[in-house]
Formats: sequence, structure tokens, C-alpha cells
Amino acid sequence: MDAITTPLQFIHANMKRLYLLTGLDPTNDRFHADISNAFIQNNDPSSRYELLTAQYEQFEPSDKIDLRPNVGILRVNWIDKYTLRRPAVVLIFVDLEWDDPNFNEKKTECESKIHSLKQTIKCQEVRYLLVLIQRRDSSPHQSERATELCTACGLVRTQLVPLNVSEGVKSHVIAAIKRSVSDFSQQFYQAIHKKIRTRRVPENHINLMIRNQFKLGYISELRNDLASAMSFYKLAFDKYSEAKIPDEDKYEYLAVASIINYKICEIYFSRGNAIDAVTQFNRHEDKFMNKNKFKPGRYPSEILADVEHAKWCMREYATFGHIFVEAANAVVLNTSVNPGKYFHSAGEFSEIANNLIEQLKDYYGAEHQQVTTDILLPVAPLIFLGQRPWRPNVFLADPSVEHRARIALERYTTVNYEQSSIHFKRAIIHFKKIERCSRQMRVAELQLAKVLAKEKNFEAALIVAERVFIMMREVNGLRFYVPIYFLLYELYLAVCDPVKLLQIILQILDNDIINSSTCISIFGSAAEATSYFLTCFNNVCSQQPPTMVPFFLRVLTDQEQNEIISRWQQTLTQPFRVDLTQFKTLFLAEGYIHIDSEVCSNEAEAECEARIQNKFLDSIGFTAALFVFHIFSPSVTPQNPVEFFTHSIENFSVPANEFLSFNFPLKPIPADFHGGCEVTFSFIELKIGNFVTFVFDNRHRNFNRFSNIIHQIARESIRVIHSEYPLELIQENVQTILKGDICLLKFSIKNNGNFAFSDIT
Repeated sequence: MDAITTPLQFIHANMKRLYLLTGLDPTNDRFHADISNAFIQNNDPSSRYELLTAQYEQFEPSDKIDLRPNVGILRVNWIDKYTLRRPAVVLIFVDLEWDDPNFNEKKTECESKIHSLKQTIKCQEVRYLLVLIQRRDSSPHQSERATELCTACGLVRTQLVPLNVSEGVKSHVIAAIKRSVSDFSQQFYQAIHKKIRTRRVPENHINLMIRNQFKLGYISELRNDLASAMSFYKLAFDKYSEAKIPDEDKYEYLAVASIINYKICEIYFSRGNAIDAVTQFNRHEDKFMNKNKFKPGRYPSEILADVEHAKWCMREYATFGHIFVEAANAVVLNTSVNPGKYFHSAGEFSEIANNLIEQLKDYYGAEHQQVTTDILLPVAPLIFLGQRPWRPNVFLADPSVEHRARIALERYTTVNYEQSSIHFKRAIIHFKKIERCSRQMRVAELQLAKVLAKEKNFEAALIVAERVFIMMREVNGLRFYVPIYFLLYELYLAVCDPVKLLQIILQILDNDIINSSTCISIFGSAAEATSYFLTCFNNVCSQQPPTMVPFFLRVLTDQEQNEIISRWQQTLTQPFRVDLTQFKTLFLAEGYIHIDSEVCSNEAEAECEARIQNKFLDSIGFTAALFVFHIFSPSVTPQNPVEFFTHSIENFSVPANEFLSFNFPLKPIPADFHGGCEVTFSFIELKIGNFVTFVFDNRHRNFNRFSNIIHQIARESIRVIHSEYPLELIQENVQTILKGDICLLKFSIKNNGNFAFSDIT
């Protein structure tokens, strides 16, 4: 069963004192209509005025039932007793002038009406206010007749209020009456408070002690005495530590504990004491969400108890997160005190519940297919908050009924990934507001991507996962988040992206990833994982669909798997290029131009070298390798470099854990570029088969992969200037200098080449 949400009547903003109006006919009397509107259109957030009609549903006391200790805490019908059903004050409106000739008849009518109301409401603590609607000024008989009227109706003088409407309904007069109503309501709640406190409760009935303390706190809160309310709520919360709760009653206890904790935290936040609210929630968390201290039990079954507890924890974290958000403007947020932390925990517990529900599918049998949900619907209205619908009162039902209820719960308890997704999204929103929560945000985004994948929303999951992957690669944190590699593999498999699939496979085959505990937990061993990914790699390179993985098959039906395979077959009909420049993979390619100086006048002195390294356990065969060079000259190609030449090698293989080196000369520079040009070893393209080309952008290499490279002479680009004297020294002022004279000579340097020179000494 899902966790019970906090009833709306227990939220402080909805806790309004109830006042009833009777004796008004707003339809046929304009003065009555004005009076009714003046009260009902109320600006006081702590009170509500309603007209007492024949359809009004009065509070009916419940029959007393026998309770065993610790069971049956909060009655369902008490939740809205003092906010919707039981008025604190009843305002009785009567059109009566002091000098009315029928005063005695009207007096008897008032007496009868008040007596009838008392008989109907059946609560001696309710206060009554008699409001006399008058259209004329005061009379000399006012004092005498007011005393007479109060005596007949059993009222004190302050309960009789004249309302003169001769000049219309005045707002200040209505405000004065409302103040009187508020004062009388305090008397009502004080009397109810005293009545609850004087009840005798057996010491062994922890449930009744918790109930009384909660009621006292609730009534104190209606009185706006938050200090007393907090004290009573805390006493109720502390009583839980004394209770020894049977497994079959934990659902009810957790439902009430949730409400009590909510009330305490809500009051703390309303006072601006966020730290105290967090401290209270930490106590609540330690007592009821720590499985070392609180065991969910074995009712209705062990796995169902775990599911219900996980859902309850999720609800607690989400609820606290929501009230935290409402008070966040008055709170200094940091990495440990912020709403995102609690929404994130809510998402995690939601996923725990979903995983447990997935396990329930293994228990399905013929009996589960035959059961219906009828047993999960209450036959009669529930008596207590948190009561199981199939259980009479608070006691266990017959064994056969309990068995059917358990089977029905196992059958109809379903996963809710959308709920997990909502919690993680909320956590991310609040993490973004705090500068130092980037790590928590990345974790939440990774979990959100996993949930979206379970929902089969692969495109949205891929967007989130790739963003997290890039962020973690920038901070060199991928080694701490190995699961993201396998998540990306699943998503690329689902969206049929062969380029990115091969990129992630080559990264997964790295020793650090393939030997990680995450990989071994999925495939059983590093050897099996290596074999699987190599098979997928070879399949894609040979235009065959990759094989599905077991952890991916769980979320796909047979039809969906066949559709993915069909899309792969269509995708692999076209050739594609895979850029491996920015990735650490199991085969690498780098190119160099060997020459003593960065600037030379004869390109024949330069020697080109391409190296291909294989870190696979087996040799790799390539159908071709293309080494692409570009050339640039400001005077010939002022916009961008153009392709110079391509050197190719065909049909070769690189042994396991070895590298091959290919040496070749630099092609002669065209005559147009003799004035000066730059030659760059730009790309290396390796082909496997006829459809897959792996590309390495050599311009991004830093030449530190192979230890035997001489860095002083290995370059990615060189400058070639065929002019014999690209720099010319010219004397500006020609003059005769006598022996022994000192004079100032001026020279200028002329650059006859196509490139600028700097740092000339």
C-alpha cells in the first residue's frame, strides 16, 4: 500500500476556526445578504464563516470500541472535526427591535432556536452569540429587555450583540463582532483543551497517550498558541520511543508518526528555525528510516513490508523538501541544508521501492492472476488513520482474508518511475541554486537518466547522461562513476547510434573499466565482459546488429527488442566515421614530422612517421590507413588550409599490445608555396572493413604517449620557406665615418617571406 499523505486539514494554512451563521436569508433580504457577505468574505486566514443550512453535516461522535494497547491511534473522523464539523461559535441572527410590540414572541422564538441548536450540536463547550439586526436607533427599554432576553436564552450579556443597519452594514461594526467571536472561540478551545487533559488514560495504552498529546497540540495550534502546540507534539513524538510495535500495526504507527513530525517541522519553519526543523527531521530519520534501528517487519509479507517502508520514507523526504521550499527564502542554504538533499533522498527511496516491486514479479503464480482488487477496497468507512481496508477495526482479519489481501497487494503493486523522475528533477533544480553542490547535482542527474531509461524514454535519458559524462570528464572524475559507461552503452544501443556505441565500447574495454566491480557485477567476470564487448565491436564493424545485454532486456518486450534489431539493420547499411580523438581507447594513432628545426628551407630533410598502437588482447586487422596532410600559406590560401597529400597503407594488422610504425617522406612543396608555407600532419584514418572508419585528429596530440619519441624533433607541423634569404638587413642612412668618430647608424630588417618572425636577437 502507498504511504498516506498528510491530510490537508492538518496543514497549518488550512487549520481555520469554524464559525456558523444562522437566521440569515440573503436571497430575500438585502441587509441579510450584506451581513452574510461581510462575514463569509473574510480576510482572516485563521477563521472561516459558513451558513448553517439543512444540508450542513454535523460531527457525529463515534461509537466506543474496545482497543488493545498500542493499536488505534487517530480516528479518521476526528481529522476534520474542529475545522469542518464542529463550530467554535454559532452566530444566531434575529430581526428584533427593542420596542417591538411582539417582543415576547420573538424572545420565545430566540430561546427555542438556541435550545434546538444545542440539542443538534450536542457539545456544551460551543459558544452562542445572539446578534439582533435592528433598523432603528436605541430605545429606553434596551437595557431592561436585553437582560430579559439573556435570561430567557441562558446567555450572558456579552453574548448579546445589537447590529444596527439603518445606515447600512458598517465594516467597523462587523470587525467588532468578529473580535467578540474570536474571544468566545478562545473560551471554546480552552474548554476542549481542558476536557482532553482531564481524561484518564491507562499507562499501558501508548496509543491513547499519543492520541491525547496530539489532540492537545492540535487544539493549541487552533488557539494560535504555537509554543504549547510544539510542546504537546514533541511529547507525542517521544512516546513512540516507548512503543513496542507489532509488525501488523507498523503501517498505522508510521502514518501517525509522519503527521506528528510534519507538525513539529512546520512550526519550526513558521518561526524561522530551519536548523531546529532539520534537527527534528534527523531524529525522525534516525528512528524510522534507519533499518538498523527500525525493522519494517514481515507483514503482510517481508518484501511487501520493505516496499511499504521505502514508499513511506520517500513520502517523508518529499514532504519535508516541500515545506523546506516554502521557507527557503528565510534560510541560508548550503550543501548540507537545502531542499534538494531531501528530494534526492525521496527519489532514491522511490527507486528502492521500484526495485523491490520488480522482484515481486518472480513470485507471481496462477493465484495472483485470479485475485481482484475488491479486497483492497474498504467495505465500511475506515475508523483509524492507517487502518488496513480489509481489517475490521484494528484487529487482524481471518487468515484466509489476510492471505487474499497479501496476494492482491503483490499483484497490483506497480512501479512508478514517473514519481522517481519528478523527485530527481526537483533535486537538480535546487542543487543548481547552490554553488558547491555540483557533485550532488551530477549524481542526481545520473540517477535521473537511469530512471528515464527504465521509462523507455531513451532520448531524454541520453541527453542527461551525455551532459553528466562531459561534466565528469572535464573534472577528471569518470573513474569514480564507472556505471555511466554502461548506462551510455545501453542508451546508444537503444537509439541505434553506431558511432557513439563504438566510441563507448572502446572506452569500456580499458583495463580500469573492464576490471571494475560494476562491470563484474553485471557480467560475472572481466573476461566475460571483454568477450561480450569485443563481439559487439566486431558485429558493428561487420554490419551486424550488436547483441542485447541482460540488464537491458529487463525493460524491453520481445516486440521492442525486435524493433531495435530491425532499426540497427537499417542503420548499418550506410558507411560511418568514428572520431576517437578525444577518447582514451584501446587503439591509438599519432603522426609526427621529424626535423631539427620548426622552420626549414628544404622539405626533403623532413621525415614523416605514423604510429598505431594496439592495446587489445588480440591483433587488429585494418583494411587501410590514410595519413592526411594539409598546407597553408597566407598569400596562396588566405582563408583555411587545404589538403596537401594523403599517404595510404592497405591491409595490415597490429599485434596485441604492440604498435606499428610507418615512415615516409614529405611530398615536395608546390611552387606556389615556395615563398613560405606551413605543412601539418592533420588526420589519421583507420578503416576496418569497407564501412567503418576511425578518425584521429592529429592536431590535438601532445606527443607523450610513446616514451621513445624525441620531443625536440617530433612535430605535428613545420614551416617551409624556399627563399635563400627571407630576412634582409638594409642600412637606412649612408654616411662617411672618420676614424675614431662615434655616430648613430640606422638599419631595417625586411621580411621577404610569407610568415611573420618574432623574438629576433
